[in-house]
Amino acid sequence: MTRQSNKAAWPKLSETLPGKTPGECQRCAAAAALTYWQEHDEQDQPLRAFVVLCQPCADKIIEPHPRLYRELPAVQPMPGVMPICLDCVHRTGLSCTCPAAMFNGGPRPGLTFEPPGQMIHVCRAPRSKSGWIYSAPGPVTACSGKEVQRA
Repeated sequence: MTRQSNKAAWPKLSETLPGKTPGECQRCAAAAALTYWQEHDEQDQPLRAFVVLCQPCADKIIEPHPRLYRELPAVQPMPGVMPICLDCVHRTGLSCTCPAAMFNGGPRPGLTFEPPGQMIHVCRAPRSKSGWIYSAPGPVTACSGKEVQRA
């Protein structure tokens, strides 16, 4: 079996892991030492799907999985995944359905977050470790599209 067809045969972790609550490991529901991963398709192109795992669970299931998962910094905005999204009416599982979001067809500027961050280029040795990363002073504390569920 080729690597390409092997990826297609494995289900996406974002669809098969049981947990769908922001701020918890999707495998064991732990709330400490969380890591965040962006899922990719069979051609290694990024998807708007994220996986949240504690470090022990990530060590067990990310590396052996043939699909590409890229680790993201905890401060990077991930609508639907962040703890601030927990009580938002636009959250469905770990996805954001906010109509203001550009990825849902909303107008520019789309969702804005506080504190604001930016993309920066980091030079590392070896050069293969260099690249663009998201930098912010801390985790997202406010989202322009957030609407709290009413009782």
